[in-house]
Amino acid sequence: MALDVTPQLHRRPFGGWSANMAYALGLFYADGSISRPSRSWYVQFYNTDLAKVEWWHKFVEGTNPVHVRDNDRDNPLYSSRVTDDALGERLIRLGARPRKSVEDHPWPLMDDQFEPHFIRGFFDGDGGVWIGSAKKMKGGKILKVSLTCNAPTFRRDLKNRVQRVVGKAGTVSETTIHLRLSGAAAEQFLAWLYGHEGPHMARKKAEWKKWCQFRKEHGGLIMDTDPYESLRGLREEPWHSLCYTHPVSEVVRRVRVSRSRVYQVRKALGIKEVRCGA
Repeated sequence: MALDVTPQLHRRPFGGWSANMAYALGLFYADGSISRPSRSWYVQFYNTDLAKVEWWHKFVEGTNPVHVRDNDRDNPLYSSRVTDDALGERLIRLGARPRKSVEDHPWPLMDDQFEPHFIRGFFDGDGGVWIGSAKKMKGGKILKVSLTCNAPTFRRDLKNRVQRVVGKAGTVSETTIHLRLSGAAAEQFLAWLYGHEGPHMARKKAEWKKWCQFRKEHGGLIMDTDPYESLRGLREEPWHSLCYTHPVSEVVRRVRVSRSRVYQVRKALGIKEVRCGA
């Protein structure tokens, strides 16, 4: 767990914006809860990753031990439990709501500079990244990312922000409570997410680094400046330039690839008309 809690400069937890605070708030929106069974707010954060819970517990300056109990899954569930009225009030002002897992709630207000850290915290809590199989992709692999959220308003705002990040690289699809990205869109999102230095979960970033190495071995990462980024992960090949100047049948004859393959590349490159061939 590559996380660090920098000094709060004499501020109480969530008392002033920073990369750590934005990240912690993202974690809370994913795996935290707040309630008021008596006079004071009761703030809880729970996860099966002990290092993540310990980071949160340290950030909120918890003094009691981290609680552990068995759950229905293979791994035990760890939780940080803090009774602190001031902490609860600060979280409420930041948009936290009781019963947030079953009731709709909005996106918290923050400056744009903190959104990458907030989203990375939410991703580390309720997101996933994995490398799957894809026969049509170079190397036979594809990167996939998912984000899970019950609240419709928050999920809509999250989708809009992620879509702005990935831009023309791809579409953020939505299925029930899940947002999903794959291929170039997933690459663009994670490159942005980890391009802003700050706390992060080592296991998930390691999957991103693993993918970076894989893509370098099969043609390099897709970047905004790559003229072939629309190929969604396919490596640039010399014969692609023929698609601009020769009809499909001529490309098939010269390169000995299938017609469907040529049409796929032409569509990805946005070629509608063929210029006069040399």
